[in-house]
Amino acid sequence: MRVHPLRKCFAGRNKGSLLLEGLLSVAILSFAVTLIIQAMTSSLRAILYSADYTTALVLGEDKMFDLLKDGFIESGLRQEGKFSSPYNRFQYALKADPHQEDGENGFNDVTLDVFWGKEKRKNHVVVRTYFLTPPE
Repeated sequence: MRVHPLRKCFAGRNKGSLLLEGLLSVAILSFAVTLIIQAMTSSLRAILYSADYTTALVLGEDKMFDLLKDGFIESGLRQEGKFSSPYNRFQYALKADPHQEDGENGFNDVTLDVFWGKEKRKNHVVVRTYFLTPPE
């Protein structure tokens, strides 16, 4: 039985091409796994960021409802503080200024700023509403 001369020539190249295919598939798979891990990390970061914003909005709403219990709020009110545990990493700044529209003054413009985070990167949510001024 005689072997064709070209088969002898290409017989050794199959082993090298198999190694090259293996290396290429490992490189493609590692690139794909890296992209998947980055996507999962970004998704987790977005979930945590969204959870902080939701918590800040709920805390701000709760603080506003505490003020609403009395029904009235004094003009010029300024408050700053921290929320109680387990939300003690959230802080707030509250201010109430008289709201004047067309010369009428019966409302206070109340702004509540809830903020959290480190000094370099502070996040905040602003809640704004109107309250009646107390009767004289």
